[in-house]
Amino acid sequence: QYQIGEVLLNNTPESELTHILFLVTDLLNHGIEIVTEDEERRHVMSQLNLRAGKRAMKASAFDLAASYLEVGIKMLGENKWRNQYKLSLDLVSTAAEAECCNGNTEGMQKYLNLLLPNAAVQFQDKIRPYSTLIHS
Repeated sequence: QYQIGEVLLNNTPESELTHILFLVTDLLNHGIEIVTEDEERRHVMSQLNLRAGKRAMKASAFDLAASYLEVGIKMLGENKWRNQYKLSLDLVSTAAEAECCNGNTEGMQKYLNLLLPNAAVQFQDKIRPYSTLIHS
């Protein structure tokens, strides 16, 4: 399944990828263990999962969004704040929002705990997570 997703990703124009984003992301997510050692592939997978998560959020599919965002966060690994700060911030903030919309306060708190006490996260970047916390 992963190989099919990779073929679709590599051969689909960016303008058309939006139409099959969930399909491609799902197929690629089935091969997570294949990409664990390849940092560039993990980065691409994180970006795709972020896009899919945001698209699911727009469709009010918050459970689906949370699933995509969780995979995206896992793909970034332990050094996410140092290696991929902006992507990490966007993934974790959006995941907290998805869990808030799901009514899953434990899930929301899990993601907020990755952000708020983290010294690597700049103060101005904590405004969005604090807003999520206030709205919960």
